[in-house]
Amino acid sequence: MHHHLSRRAFLHMTGGLLGGALLSPLLEPSLLLAQSPQGGTGKNLIFINLLGGLDGLSAFPYYEGAVAASIRERLRPALAIPSNLVIPVAGQNGIPNKIGLHPGFSKLALHAAQHIKVVRGYGIPGELERSHDTCQILMSLGASKLNSGDMTGFMARLMDRREWESFQFWALSTTNPPDTNTRKKPPIVVSDLSNLDVRPVAWESEGDLKQALDVSRQLIEIRTPNNSLEARYRSVQLSTELVLSRVRRDINNQVVGNNLAGDYTDSGIGRNLRDAAKILRAKKLAPESGMAGRDTMILCAQGGYDTHSDQGTTDPMRGDLPVLLSSLGNNLAVLYRDLDSFGALNDTIVIVYSEFGRTNFENGTPESGSSGTDHGHASNTLVLGGPVTAGVCGESPSAQELQDDWYNALLPRVDVRDIFSEAIRWLGVDPLEIFQEPGYQPRLVGIIG
Repeated sequence: MHHHLSRRAFLHMTGGLLGGALLSPLLEPSLLLAQSPQGGTGKNLIFINLLGGLDGLSAFPYYEGAVAASIRERLRPALAIPSNLVIPVAGQNGIPNKIGLHPGFSKLALHAAQHIKVVRGYGIPGELERSHDTCQILMSLGASKLNSGDMTGFMARLMDRREWESFQFWALSTTNPPDTNTRKKPPIVVSDLSNLDVRPVAWESEGDLKQALDVSRQLIEIRTPNNSLEARYRSVQLSTELVLSRVRRDINNQVVGNNLAGDYTDSGIGRNLRDAAKILRAKKLAPESGMAGRDTMILCAQGGYDTHSDQGTTDPMRGDLPVLLSSLGNNLAVLYRDLDSFGALNDTIVIVYSEFGRTNFENGTPESGSSGTDHGHASNTLVLGGPVTAGVCGESPSAQELQDDWYNALLPRVDVRDIFSEAIRWLGVDPLEIFQEPGYQPRLVGIIG
């Protein structure tokens, strides 16, 4: 039977001592560094899960060609982004239906335009009319259908296959249990790293800290586990102590934000990306942390994208969706500048995804003042980072397809697993080790290069 370490269990293993409370002496980071035989490439993957079903036709609007005209004149007269306000994406010479970025991404485009790629028409193949929960679980599993088998998500499988230490996978936001349902060492599941900034015991001076750490290690290892479950929890305790030590010494001391793009906001996605920047800055600039040269994966999320109403108006900066996209774009711009400043940009790819897209037709009228969109299927998204070149990939629908689709939604032309697979291959891992559904074969999307 597989036992998953829940967030409650994680807090229990730390004694629940968060936010500056006292903790017994922590383990010396070097004690566990030699245990993982596969450090990896030293590259970084950041996944951002947009919860609720992002409307990809608004976030990444078509602004030129027959598709743009159809959206503006027939499908979405109240919601269409005026073409002159859409931020064009480079690399679309010869493409008839040109796509761009919502004005909410203006700051991101200003700082990262040469490293943003828009993916058109991605989604989960297979059945239509699946719920939010079902689609979230499917994306987490890396599957096109649910079965009664293993409920280990693809991120958890990647961690297991590479035999990562806990500090190599940080789940700063977790919606789906399979994301972190590893069989070996658990990832670090924490929503705010500042809550793990544990102060040292008062009598610990720098001179006697090493001796205190040795005593702590001996106390933890004094009893040999009697069974596999006890051994797993002992391993978790060791990993947790190690992570707390790193957070205290190496991560929370990192200064991020307040750069050319501004500062991180005090929002969920702002705190997630701030903490991601601190982790990667410590990895790059604090070699004593032991993270250098090791792969790192970070999971973030932003909610609120179930925009059935008040999605926006012809003023693209009013309504729920523009506010969300501005927050996402502004914080991504700050992250981009941070990564560039401490030399991690070329080693980092950020993948944004959502469980499904939304309907082609708006569900209101210009007169209603509260138009939105309903649950759909495929969507558009973006990938950014140093290895990513500006442009678009995937396929555009035709105007006729958008108007005549009986389901009133885009159908996937790119399997979402193909996006994830390309990033995993960039880490030097065969995607078929991770995505094991019979019949699935990764196709090159072109998000890198």
